[in-house]
Amino acid sequence: MLHKFLFLLVTLWTGLLLTAYLQVPEQNLQIHYLSVGQGDATLIEGPDGQKILLDGGPFSNILPELGKLMPYYDKKIDLIILTHPHADHIDGLVEILKRYEVKNILLNPVFYKSSTYLEFLETIKGQDLNFIPATNKYGLEIGDSLFFEILFPFADTSFMEFKNINNSSMVIRLKYGENIFLFTGDAEEEVEELLLRSEQDLSATYFQAGHHGSKTANTLYLLEKVNPKLVIISSGTDNKFGHPHQETLDRLNSWEIAYLDLKETGTFSLVCDLRECM
Repeated sequence: MLHKFLFLLVTLWTGLLLTAYLQVPEQNLQIHYLSVGQGDATLIEGPDGQKILLDGGPFSNILPELGKLMPYYDKKIDLIILTHPHADHIDGLVEILKRYEVKNILLNPVFYKSSTYLEFLETIKGQDLNFIPATNKYGLEIGDSLFFEILFPFADTSFMEFKNINNSSMVIRLKYGENIFLFTGDAEEEVEELLLRSEQDLSATYFQAGHHGSKTANTLYLLEKVNPKLVIISSGTDNKFGHPHQETLDRLNSWEIAYLDLKETGTFSLVCDLRECM
């Protein structure tokens, strides 16, 4: 299986792209935190009409949510970002690759024994798209005003095997004018400590709670540095993990940080100009 995994990633490397530019007249940025159950999926509609999908949630739950936001005839996605290959982040992306025309994929291509992950890589290999490996040496500038800053991993971790695959999660800070969005995937306390020691700017207006609001992430030290206006939690009804954990909610309450859980609100959307989001 390792041989097959390495072959797939080496094949994908041919389409390496470090920076993506897409140009059209400026409008508003829209961020849709999709309600997909116990998992993460976010649709980002750029100010110039670009469509970016960050994670895909579990099973095919993402498909009806996308159907509510995108016209049935629109089957193009400019960029897919996979934070890490756990099923509740990658399953929906396999379905998206089968049904949509995808131009670029950004991921941290670590080694992970998963039939779904292998299917995902096989599907990428069979399509004409650009493959972008993650490292914080690079960012993605999309149009003139939308910038994805990769905070973690600090170096190329391609082919690496992680004891805890959650800690292979790509951490992304999205900037649009004065609006900043932070996504940490399922990164746990160990990665949060590394981020704090790195002295990178972690501040964000909107923060998607790490690991679905787990007590193993979202430390007080991180929350203090991020200092978000709002925290969005993506968890499933009656999930077996008990997410979000009460410890996390207590931390948010102690810092008087507003939060919402998608299992209660459904898909949550923000429309942003360069100064603020509504």
